[in-house]
Amino acid sequence: MKNGDDQQRFWAARISRYLAWLSGGILLVGCAGAITVDVVLRYFLNRTVVESFEISGYAFAAAVALGMAYTVSCKSNIRIDLLANRLPLLPRVILDLVAHLAIVAVAATIAWYALQTWLQSLKLDAKSITILQVPLILPQGIWLAGLIWFALFAAIVAWYAARQLMRGNLAGVQNLIGPATLQEEIEQAGAPAKDAE
Repeated sequence: MKNGDDQQRFWAARISRYLAWLSGGILLVGCAGAITVDVVLRYFLNRTVVESFEISGYAFAAAVALGMAYTVSCKSNIRIDLLANRLPLLPRVILDLVAHLAIVAVAATIAWYALQTWLQSLKLDAKSITILQVPLILPQGIWLAGLIWFALFAAIVAWYAARQLMRGNLAGVQNLIGPATLQEEIEQAGAPAKDAE
């Protein structure tokens, strides 16, 4: 790590990566196993035991929410930068910061409404209307935690980007919130680096 900002971002990016692995690995692979058991039991016994449809719906919502901060940490969010790439560095950096602040605003809004949903489920002691009768605060709580972390992580990155901008470090801002470079995209894809040959 080069400086304190990189170290602070590193711990947050590490948490985001672990949450993405948890959601992508454990939740979705677990759902695949539950669905497989459900299909086999339906075929041979003509009945279901696992309720994989309900469980996989909760797991998918949790996986998406828990993976959103990781998407920001990898700079994998969708960008339309056809015109922005033709601008000088300073206007590009300002546009990147505005775009990232929009991500923060959207993430905070989604997390706020998710919290309201969770609080209402808590107040009503809401349960799913299936055989499982799952208290909705459980899957909604995981979903809410992922969305809150998404909003917090996006805000942390915006804070460090703004600090870099105030220091005049435009390259540092680009490194934090600018579009992924070709080399970063190659590394994310798992291809061997050119200089490693």
